[in-house]
Amino acid sequence: MIDDDYINSLIKKNYDQLQSINKQLEKALAPLNLQEEIKKNLAVNKELSSQLEVIAEHARDVYKDLDWWAAAVKNSFAGVQSSWLNDLLRRVQSGLTADVIKLAKSMEAVPPRTKQALMLMAEHGWYLDLEMAVPYLFKIESVLKEGGIAQVDVALSKHYSERIDGIESSVIERHPNREKIIKAAFLAHRRGEYELSVPVILAQADGICTEEAAGLSFFRNRKGKPQTAEFVEGITINTFKEAIFSPLALVLPINIPEGARSEGFVGLNRHTVVHGESTDYGTEINSLKAISFLNYVVHIFDRNVHDVT
Repeated sequence: MIDDDYINSLIKKNYDQLQSINKQLEKALAPLNLQEEIKKNLAVNKELSSQLEVIAEHARDVYKDLDWWAAAVKNSFAGVQSSWLNDLLRRVQSGLTADVIKLAKSMEAVPPRTKQALMLMAEHGWYLDLEMAVPYLFKIESVLKEGGIAQVDVALSKHYSERIDGIESSVIERHPNREKIIKAAFLAHRRGEYELSVPVILAQADGICTEEAAGLSFFRNRKGKPQTAEFVEGITINTFKEAIFSPLALVLPINIPEGARSEGFVGLNRHTVVHGESTDYGTEINSLKAISFLNYVVHIFDRNVHDVT
């Protein structure tokens, strides 16, 4: 499991080193009257520092950027004969490279581990909230693997109960045409009218998902998989994004079709709820699970955040 403190210490170490190099370059090259060129190259340096904050997703790209940055600085001073400058550039590359490679190797495990955690959560009726930290997600996975289903239900019920106002606002902000329906469903939840909130929230999540996935439905199967699997399989560049979307490629309790449900099936399932086959779905935890699915669907399709391929 990736140690969060270790990642933060590496980020801070690289950031501090880049800041120190900034000061050395400014001091050593000031007499050359090349301030504008210095500023341009230092801007790249500062941008690299900010990118270290999201290095979990782009570790290999950061390594490439480091090579480019060093080459850019060196080219800018091609006419300057300075063994000190050349030595400094060599130290910049070698010093940062070791830590970045080490961190990149650690981060290679993040997308598949995230995918596994999200799949396990979804199998128990819960879906990702983008406000969750990755270490928290991995903690949930570990507890579920140890059989702590009730413990996870309590923790995630608390999480989504505390987030309900923010979720409602964000859903309405992104889908204002659904405001009246969303408000009515969330009001029903707050009143404890779960028989009303659950089917409405699931129906809205279904509609939003189908709209965003180019008409592909998560609740209709094609060749043994939900139609949205085609959308997920089309994500070929960004492995972290593919991991986040991976539940939409699976047959899960919420979307398992009639013929595939085992005898005595009791999970939250859209078909059994909407078509009146289930009469005991009206519980707080099922309503919170429906809200978690709606929140997940709305925010993973938020292009301002995730369309990075």
